[in-house]
Amino acid sequence: MIQSKQIQGPKLVLVVDDQEINRDALGVTLEDDYEVIYAENGAEALEQIESHADRLSVVLLDLMMPVLDGFEVLKRVNIQLLADLLHPLTSTSSHRNDTFFARIHRIL
Repeated sequence: MIQSKQIQGPKLVLVVDDQEINRDALGVTLEDDYEVIYAENGAEALEQIESHADRLSVVLLDLMMPVLDGFEVLKRVNIQLLADLLHPLTSTSSHRNDTFFARIHRIL
């Protein structure tokens, strides 16, 4: 269970993945302890982050998605302003390589 001194009440988790089965699996896993909202691409994720920034505890973010990928989401979210509220976690099912890790390093 994720603990935060600054968040009262149910913790809000944003699950971002273009694969419905992944969103569902994470939702089922988290729903007993957290309020879960979803986005199926980076554009929807940015909308959810903007709408719920004051309540978000965690964003589970797939990096490889259509429309707007997770890398671009990380670039566009001002992590400094949300640092106390938002802790981005990233995942991908694609093959890891040096280019993949270099992109993450440049963003974070």
